[in-house]
Amino acid sequence: MRNRRNITVTVSHETYRQIRAWCAQRDTCVSHVVQAFLKDLPRMEDVQRFPLPGAPDPRSLGAHLDRLKQKEIDLIRLEIGDLM
Repeated sequence: MRNRRNITVTVSHETYRQIRAWCAQRDTCVSHVVQAFLKDLPRMEDVQRFPLPGAPDPRSLGAHLDRLKQKEIDLIRLEIGDLM
């Protein structure tokens, strides 16, 4: 079994509602989205401040997921599920 750590995040009620709806539309869960985001962070080592001002970086995981077709999203979800 892999060594895992839990992270607690506090968000507003509205943010919670929005992310749950976003995840439900994509048949995924908040934990998988946060895990994918955290795994993507090392690519952002040149970022001077966070959150980024303006539109998301087109190289970011979020922007990439927005461009994917549902079939590709399903494959990524399966890969993330295998990691757990």
